[in-house]
Amino acid sequence: MSEKKAIIIELIISIISVGLMVFGVMCFNNYLIMKFPLGVRMVLVIITYLSIAIVPFLIVLIKKEKLSEFGICKENILKQIIIGLIIACVMSLFITLIPILIFGKENLYSSSKYKYVWQYIFEFFYLTFGVALTEEFIFRGYLLNRFKKLFKSNIFPIIITSVLFGFFHILYGNYIQVIITAFIGLILVLCRDKIKNCTLFSLIIAHGVYDWLIIIITAIL
Repeated sequence: MSEKKAIIIELIISIISVGLMVFGVMCFNNYLIMKFPLGVRMVLVIITYLSIAIVPFLIVLIKKEKLSEFGICKENILKQIIIGLIIACVMSLFITLIPILIFGKENLYSSSKYKYVWQYIFEFFYLTFGVALTEEFIFRGYLLNRFKKLFKSNIFPIIITSVLFGFFHILYGNYIQVIITAFIGLILVLCRDKIKNCTLFSLIIAHGVYDWLIIIITAIL
């Protein structure tokens, strides 16, 4: 079997598995998770979200691939974090704050105001180490790596992973959200491609903080 055919088969298996796991996690969260105590639920929502990436992660382990191939770097950790925070703040300004000030919060976001500080703290950990870690590994790590090997260029992998990232969220919202999410995915992948020292870790920080700031901004305004 040629290398390209092997990559295509691997991609099909991975994408289907991710879709099935998303559906499974949604069913679990809708019908089963409330049966557990609060502390257990807090752990489970993170673990179940991480499980969405189980097949791509196992493929990487079986092939004994280095994490550096997927944009994970041990050098300049502080720079990676700072870059991630800057990206999150810029995205929050132009994609969250300014649109809210122009069009109104009620027209863009549902209310997500919590009563307790610990809820905001938990949301940060869930969005960063559950949602962002999973989605960045899948789309800007694993899938980007595979599509680059398939096309031997940057243009198609950037476009395809951004579109797939949008469709990944179809079960969470409507077609407008799919388009917006694809646009956000495009921003993130371009940041990794164009900004020096912007690694997968930077994107995990950027993604998690950006999602968390939506909650903070909508709660304040």
